[in-house]
Amino acid sequence: MDVKDVVRAMRDEVIVKQVLSEKKGSFFIPETKGARTYNADFHGEVISVGPKCKKDIKPGDKLLYRRHEGKKIYYKGVEYFVLKDKWVECVLQEA
Repeated sequence: MDVKDVVRAMRDEVIVKQVLSEKKGSFFIPETKGARTYNADFHGEVISVGPKCKKDIKPGDKLLYRRHEGKKIYYKGVEYFVLKDKWVECVLQEA
């Protein structure tokens, strides 16, 4: 059973699987540690989108979000975040 079959976002929430570091086009989105983490944006893949989400986000999208705004959940040892759609900074487009 996959996480998409187990969790579903509610209201204006988005469920995201965190990706710690990845190169996207000419941008490198690094993993950050320590005090800098508070202000850093993090990259993730959308797992589920709530029915009242106001942004154009769909499952499978890659996005940047504010790290300390959401709630962590774990499924089979993998960390996911439940975020309000207003905490999503931007959707990353494929080049």
